[in-house]
Order: sequence, then structure tokens, then C-alpha cells
Amino acid sequence: MLLCRVSNMADNEINLNTTVILERNGVLKAVKLIANKVIVFEKLRFKPDKAVGCNYGTVFKVANGELEVTDQDLDSFDTNADDAQGKDNRSLVDTHGKSQTIKRENILEMKGEGATGEEIVKCLVENSSSFNEKTSFSQNKYLKKKKKKYLSYIRIQRPNSRLICQLYQEREPAKICNMRMETMSQILTAANIKHGCNVGVVETCSGVVLGSVLEKLGGKGCVVNLHNGESPPNLFAISHFNFPDQYWDENLHSIPLRTLGPILAKRSFESEFLTEKPTKVESGSCLKQRPSDSEKSDNDVTMDTVSEQSNGCDKTKDDNDIKVSGKRKKFSDEEKLVVRLERRKNRLKHQQRAWGVLESKSLDAVVVVCKFHPTPILLCLLELLQLSRPFVVYSEHKEPLMELFVRLSVSGSAINLQLTDTLTRQYQVLPERTHPHVMMSSGGGYLLTGLKVKP
Repeated sequence: MLLCRVSNMADNEINLNTTVILERNGVLKAVKLIANKVIVFEKLRFKPDKAVGCNYGTVFKVANGELEVTDQDLDSFDTNADDAQGKDNRSLVDTHGKSQTIKRENILEMKGEGATGEEIVKCLVENSSSFNEKTSFSQNKYLKKKKKKYLSYIRIQRPNSRLICQLYQEREPAKICNMRMETMSQILTAANIKHGCNVGVVETCSGVVLGSVLEKLGGKGCVVNLHNGESPPNLFAISHFNFPDQYWDENLHSIPLRTLGPILAKRSFESEFLTEKPTKVESGSCLKQRPSDSEKSDNDVTMDTVSEQSNGCDKTKDDNDIKVSGKRKKFSDEEKLVVRLERRKNRLKHQQRAWGVLESKSLDAVVVVCKFHPTPILLCLLELLQLSRPFVVYSEHKEPLMELFVRLSVSGSAINLQLTDTLTRQYQVLPERTHPHVMMSSGGGYLLTGLKVKP
């Protein structure tokens, strides 16, 4: 059961300065709606201003660079023609395009005169010598193909874990370790993510897993993001969920993976993070505080919204605070030091909260979805997981999970171990034309699930 968002996100209206999912012909794209800014999507150019105030899921027609609300259903492309008895396609002869008298030049001319997509499709049907000889099924297929090409309808949807996972799966599957939507749902179900949970997450999926866990928590609970390196990688997908400031300030805390050793050795947070002091700025010298900060360029110091959100620490200021007359502001050395000290302060605040959750061994679930070998990571995290709590490990390949399965079985620290491979096949279900989809991915990775017990 999906958990509800907080009250200020419960409304179902489209607003500016929020990220939405655009859908056209099965293609998805995440864009941020900005007033009077042209959006380019699937060869369509339009401004989103007239969509403000409409409900999510509304279908719009693109006309003259603007959006118009329409009652058209994107999935209803069938005709009303009845299938005649004994009529089939055996008498049709391939004329290599000669059955259609309307050429590309004529279509471009019609578009230049302002013809709508419906008019173009109607003209193509009337000038096709073979259309009336086809069965209704073939006519439906022909119309569906032409309407997808010439009708400019789009649907605006609210971002959620299913749509964002599908978006990455279709566009850049390697960025989410070739994980599919059904695999993501199994991860959230097997980990028993719910209100008030403390979840430890290790992921290299651009933030898709972290965003999905935060969405399930609904503002109650804590997510500890354990990452490789001193600072979190780019978690751009989290910005698509439109989470409020509360999620960034109170629910999401990041900490390096290297801290697992000191935590298990019962060292203090101060001895690990508060021993280094930032250096003063000298004339003509570079700023050197921590390795992660010294590697950042001047563009990083401008603190754009996405880079700060990916740190999982705090939201940034408005663009007016970092831009002057449409150009980025140049910071002096003293201003750079102030900015970096503030970023370091916020980072330490979140790292201290994450350290406290891990040190108290109060994790309710552990989710590992990364490109690294999962065995050493999970064995350390199991020490911080409460008894009778679930853990989920995802990998593109089964060999690392088989090794982890054996280690857990021999040690006796987990029960109900299951190594699964989910194969889902989609079917088109229509009268007299039900068949499985052929062009599908062959695999969606492997899952290892279990419950921690006392050996």
C-alpha cells in the first residue's frame, strides 16, 4: 500500500517550479516547469504556463507553442469500422508506397498552412487506395501509427517511483544497474519500508532507490545513505520527486562507507570527523580543506540546486542569490571560504545524525543496490541491523549473490534466505489479437533477501 505524502503535497494540481513527467507515445521525460520557458519534448515545443492549475494526468494538445486541455485519451486509437465477414488482407499487393498519393512535400505544405494532426490523418486515410481493403484490425493499426506521428497530445503526470524507474529503464538503464520496475517494487516490499523506519541504503543508481525509499517513508523515519568517497555522488533522480525541505533536513542523512569500520570499533564521531581544521586563505593560493572540497571547481562553489540536493544535506538558495543579470556571480576567496565552511557544517550535521543511527544499531532495514561486491558491505551492515529485521541485496549478476548466500548460510546470521530472478513478460490483451510483447529486456537482475537472526 502506497503511503500518503505530507499535507502540502497532497494537492493534485500542476504548479510551476516543480518537476513533472511528460508522456507521449510511451516516451517519458522529467522536466521542471518554469514560467515562460519553452520545453522541447518529442519534436514538440511549448510553454507550460497554461497547464498550471490543472490536475495531474490531464491530456493536453500542443497548438501554436501553447498547451490546450483536451478530452482525448492517449490510449484510444481504435476505429469504429466493423470487420466484414470473410474480409482479410490476402488480396493486398505491396505497391512500395504507390497506394498513398499524399507525399512528404504535401504534408509539410499542410503543416505550413496550419493544418491540425486530425486533418492530416484524415487526408492520409482518404488518399490511401488500400485502406478500405484492409480488415478493421489493420485499419486500427494504420490509424494508431499515423496518430502517434502527427497528433500532438501529451500527458503530464506526477512523478513517483514507478514512473521515474521506468524513465531511467527506457533511457539510461545502465545508470540504475539495469533494474526494472517490478524489481524495484520487490525491493521495497521485501525490505518492509514503512512509516518511522530507519533504513540503511547503499546504492549507485543516481538516487532512484533513495527517492523510492523516501517516498515510502512519507516524511517519517530516517534514511542513512552510505556512499563511496567523502561526498555523495550525483543523486539527480531524487530532485524529480519534489520532496519538501523536511525530507532533506530531517529524513535523509549521508555518511561515507569508510565509517563502518570506526563505528564497529566503537570510536567516537569527533575523532573521525572533527580532527581536521580548515586552512586560512592565502593570496594567490587555492582553498584546501578536505580532499573532496579541494577537488571542486569554481562552478561547484556557485552551489546550483541539483548539486546541493545530491549531497543529501540541505536545499540551496534561489537562483537570484547566485546569479547577477543572468550570469553567475564570481566569488572572492573569502566568500568561497564562507561557502565551503557552511557546506562543511551542514555536511557534518547530517553525518553526525547518520553516525548516531548506525552507532545505536537501530536500523530496521538494509537495502544494497550497487555495482560493488555486496559481501563485505552487507556483512558490516548486518552488525548494525536489529534482530528479525529484513535486508535486500540487488545485483546485475548472480555470482556475487551466490557467494553472499553461502557466507550467510554458513555463519547462521540470517534465515529465510531467498535468491530470486524475476522475469516479467507484458501482454497485449485485445479482442482476437492477444499476444506477448517481443521486444523486452531479457533480465532484470537478481535479488537476495533474508532476515537477520542471532547466530
